[in-house]
Amino acid sequence: MGFYIKQIIKMIAQHVLFPIYYFICCRKPVTRGLVVFADEHKTACPPSMQRLHDALLLQEGLTVVDDFFDLQAMSAQAGMRRMLAFMKLYAQAEFVILQDNFLPVSSCHKRKGTTVIQLWHGCGAFKRFGYDAKDDIPQFYKGNVYKNYDHGEQSLLPSVFYLGDADEASEDGAGVRKQLYGLLF
Repeated sequence: MGFYIKQIIKMIAQHVLFPIYYFICCRKPVTRGLVVFADEHKTACPPSMQRLHDALLLQEGLTVVDDFFDLQAMSAQAGMRRMLAFMKLYAQAEFVILQDNFLPVSSCHKRKGTTVIQLWHGCGAFKRFGYDAKDDIPQFYKGNVYKNYDHGEQSLLPSVFYLGDADEASEDGAGVRKQLYGLLF
């Protein structure tokens, strides 16, 4: 399937299918203490998430759920089912922790009571990505891939400026997402 056709399918899923399903799943209240770790490029917890994942597993009162899958290795149908399964978890979670772009998170109006945390998967921006890389998010793409992110943690302060380019943040820091970069180390 061509690059442009895939992008159009993503936009339809992002603007129609995922928001409707999320809305239906939001009939139940947020489950306090439910922490979802998610990544659509890995089948196991990535190293950049491992320490936080392990620490939260030891916390009383938290339920940690892993939702790791390799979307590229799946058929389109299987991938769509996995993303819909994530939407159900997302609708119930108090916290969602990511380490890369994750289309389903940005597809709807996130409910109050859910916090999305982006743990960028490197200690710095080693390559162009996001809106700064035209082959990652093409100009014709409609939607905001960073919508609903509450916190974006980064371990190196100089990387913050490159991340601003990647998410189309303006020079004064007001960007397309609420961005609070912190120092982890």
